[in-house]
Amino acid sequence: MIIDPYLVDFSSYLSGDIFDYGRKIEIGNDGNIYIFGDTMSTSLFNNFAFGNISDDDYDAFVTKLDGETLEPIFTTIIGGSDAEYFAKGKVFSNGSIFITGSTRSDDFPTVNAFNSTYGGGSFFDVYLSYINSTGNGLIFSTYLGGKYNDYARGITIDSEGYVYITGVTNSTDFPTKNAFDDTLNGYSNIFLTKISSTADNIIYSTFLGGSSNDTCLSITVDNDQNVYLTGGTWSNDFPIKNAIEERNPTYYSDIFVSMLNRSGTNLVFSTYFGGREEDVGRDIAVDSDGSIYIVGSTESNDLLLKSPLNSTLEGYIDAFIIKLVRDSDNDKMPDYWEVSVGLDPDDPSDADGDLDSDGMTNYWEYYYGLDVANPIDAYVDFDNDELYNIHEFENNTDPRNNDTDFDGLLDGDEIYAYGTDPTNDDSDNDGIDDGVEVFVYGTNPTLKDSDLDGLSDNLEIYMYDTDPNDSDSDNDGLKDGEEVNNYNTSPLNRDTDGDLLDDYEELFIYHTNPLRIDSDFDGLDDFEEVKFYNTDPNDPDTDGDSYTDYEEVMNDFDPLDPNSNIGITRRKEIISKSIVWMIFIFSIVLFEIIFRTKQKKNKVKETFEEIDICGKKY
Repeated sequence: MIIDPYLVDFSSYLSGDIFDYGRKIEIGNDGNIYIFGDTMSTSLFNNFAFGNISDDDYDAFVTKLDGETLEPIFTTIIGGSDAEYFAKGKVFSNGSIFITGSTRSDDFPTVNAFNSTYGGGSFFDVYLSYINSTGNGLIFSTYLGGKYNDYARGITIDSEGYVYITGVTNSTDFPTKNAFDDTLNGYSNIFLTKISSTADNIIYSTFLGGSSNDTCLSITVDNDQNVYLTGGTWSNDFPIKNAIEERNPTYYSDIFVSMLNRSGTNLVFSTYFGGREEDVGRDIAVDSDGSIYIVGSTESNDLLLKSPLNSTLEGYIDAFIIKLVRDSDNDKMPDYWEVSVGLDPDDPSDADGDLDSDGMTNYWEYYYGLDVANPIDAYVDFDNDELYNIHEFENNTDPRNNDTDFDGLLDGDEIYAYGTDPTNDDSDNDGIDDGVEVFVYGTNPTLKDSDLDGLSDNLEIYMYDTDPNDSDSDNDGLKDGEEVNNYNTSPLNRDTDGDLLDDYEELFIYHTNPLRIDSDFDGLDDFEEVKFYNTDPNDPDTDGDSYTDYEEVMNDFDPLDPNSNIGITRRKEIISKSIVWMIFIFSIVLFEIIFRTKQKKNKVKETFEEIDICGKKY
């Protein structure tokens, strides 16, 4: 195939004197080009202005260019005295233009409105304006909203001219009519409003959402006036019906796809779609067969994929595309496919049937792209994993993926060589992928504890740094699990306390404390007592002579003989008696000194009493 190169044929600024943003472009049935966006400029060329337009804040604009000459035909600006933001625009078949967004202006221009009063206070209301094909007249213009924030996110028109608007609302009093749900269930829910082509009547208006936050980003309608919505939901109870997927257990948003009937009163179909990370649907389309197409963004590496162009998440955020097809009997096989192979699209039992009698069900062959009418494909190995398709069916593995659970082991090897589960990347639930156990650590992927030592492989590898294939990593006679769980000793050091006795010896031979060098606190290491002195390492006084083993050793006595230290005992007795006698003699001497001192004092007194001075005795 030869792809012709492209050249720049036209490129231009489209601007005024301040800030201008182009947000959307559309080619009308008339072949002309329509550009939508926001502007703070009042000087865009060929202006038609509706409302209180100024350069103080943003207003919405639409510019029409001639499809052949690319000359501007008109630019129409619409807004009030506060901010307006463009959300979506749509060109009708006759060249008239619908434009919607959010406004904070209480003087936004309204014409033929079903609601001409701004209700948002300091919050935003939705606006919807219908501009004629020449850009110089408003056919209608109206507010839509409640007393809190309301934001438009999408607009579409059906073949009969009915207008559909969707977005997000925080307003409990958002107008509802003929509603599928007339209650705001969470902090923010989706709204869907169908309006007559003259905007003088709401056909229906409904909430859609769960108990958390939900946002709708795109809307389309089919020829039967069924409405299709997509966006993101954080609600675990978002309304679903005939769902393809249930809600993922995650704090992030999932894609939702919902279809409402033409009256807006019932869900025809509604499903979650997504992985374990952030997923949002951003645009939706439906074809004449009723097939639904969704594009958006995903951060998940586990999206449900079928016949993918790319089967892996390449960046932090990737785009995605999904096609959903009609399934009238809800047997998970699309109607068009059932008809093409001769099955009944209204018979759900077809899914469990086996049209070609090859041992594989119709649904399984459809899902994995096998030939439902060819029995030979049962004994073909599409993915070269040493499993025929019939064996893939029996083991619930993917015949198009040789490693169904992405654990690094081929499906055939898991079944025939390792005995692991080819649909579970961690067969023994020890937190280590089967392939990592086999190729990196050499552990048994079917046992949490490969060496049966009481510690899981995960703990040995990532916490204790022990050998998951050796029950006694330090060769001290104790299993690693016993050391960690029972004795608090180190499974990597055979002598935890460094006293030169192995942990096993201390526990089971000498019954000492493997966490203390000196179990009996007598001043001698356990090793010294056991190997040098033959004393009891659990008794500080082995021979019971009231002297510690350490004292006896330091005084060169036998710590095993209570009589070996009799000399020191005698010396202690003599010293003790001597001290007693010394205290006794000292007491007698002290008493004598005190007594004699008292006698001298009395004599002096008697002498003075006998002195006679001038005939007087003193």
